[in-house]
Amino acid sequence: MISLKNLFTMEYKNMLPLLSQVAGIKYFPPPPDYSDIVIPEKPKLSVLPKVPVIPASLRPPKMIKNLRFMRGPEMVHNTLIHKQYGIMALGGGRLKHGHCEMMRLTLGRKIDPQRMFLVWRIEAPWQPITKKGLGHRMGGGKSGINHYVTPIKANRIIIELGGKCEFEEVKGFFVQCCKFITIQSNCC
Repeated sequence: MISLKNLFTMEYKNMLPLLSQVAGIKYFPPPPDYSDIVIPEKPKLSVLPKVPVIPASLRPPKMIKNLRFMRGPEMVHNTLIHKQYGIMALGGGRLKHGHCEMMRLTLGRKIDPQRMFLVWRIEAPWQPITKKGLGHRMGGGKSGINHYVTPIKANRIIIELGGKCEFEEVKGFFVQCCKFITIQSNCC
């Protein structure tokens, strides 16, 4: 038994078993191969126009709700082109220009443009939404256009990210972007 008095009087050789450490051998998986990935010239997201381009001679057309643009699953844009990471809508809904800008600015700030790139997988806002002014009586015809939206179906890929990165790197800011938009979405 080792007492406090004996501990100070022991020689260094006798103390070695008390201070020894054991280290195991670690087997890490090999790093992924990114040799086939090419980073485009402009890796960040482009600015989507707030209003669609309409010739000056035409009046901007008004449109009915067209809820069929949001109903059901997406059949075309439901897979990742670059086979890496993206944000996918879990349900239908509408994206305003403000949602697109918030995602563009957040992801543009977070990514490393030397290693990663982003691609929009949705169109710019094109569907007009009309709204009557506050306090107006009903009647008088359809009101003017208030803003434009992009209708999104379930399972639609909204943004795609590719490059020389792991999922753990990008998951944090994808989750942050999913909280910004009104559509229920998930990172995939």
